[in-house]
Amino acid sequence: PFAFSPDSRRIAVAGRDELQFFALPDPASAKVTRAAWPGGCRPVSLLWDSTGRWLHLLCFSEKQGTELFRVDPNSGAMQPLEAHGAVGLLG
Repeated sequence: PFAFSPDSRRIAVAGRDELQFFALPDPASAKVTRAAWPGGCRPVSLLWDSTGRWLHLLCFSEKQGTELFRVDPNSGAMQPLEAHGAVGLLG
């Protein structure tokens, strides 16, 4: 999965082992911010908040089930959030 920020100045891309944030319009020349997946997490959906300050990541793992995280695109820091009803909202 991938998601453009609300201002279209960044794109978040779910890679095999990590989440990557690229600056647009030239992702090749820009700094890339990376965030490693929590253990066993497989990305299901990505959704930016309306301000572009956070990216919400919905993932699934065999051990934990559905998990929801808030990711800072500047640092790659992830914060777990309550996932009740997140599957219906995000993916």
